[in-house]
Amino acid sequence: MRKLIVAALLAVTAALTGAAPAQAASTAKAILNGSSVGIGVLYDYRSSGYDEVLPSGAYTTSLGWPHAGGVYIGSGYCAQRWTWNESQGKWIRAGSDWTAGNHAVTSGIIKIVAYRMRSSTAC
Repeated sequence: MRKLIVAALLAVTAALTGAAPAQAASTAKAILNGSSVGIGVLYDYRSSGYDEVLPSGAYTTSLGWPHAGGVYIGSGYCAQRWTWNESQGKWIRAGSDWTAGNHAVTSGIIKIVAYRMRSSTAC
């Protein structure tokens, strides 16, 4: 089921973007909010603020966006990053956890799982 959803998402995203290589190289195709709380998302990356709050379980494509440029993680939160690996058909952890603030996403389908910081100084 998850493979079908991701395949459909890829097809819709390709159709919406018109396969623009420069755009695909600098932004993610979509962001999935895998958190139990909303996360800020940016259509095009910038160092502060966000464009919309993405509800839990939603993809940025539900906002009508053909791509996404970044995420905003709120104060007191950290976030795990995952990327969709089409050949393996599963989510793969992508690097260390992000702290509060804006973060650029650059390719593929990204899942963000925000969580409360474990202490006042560390994720």
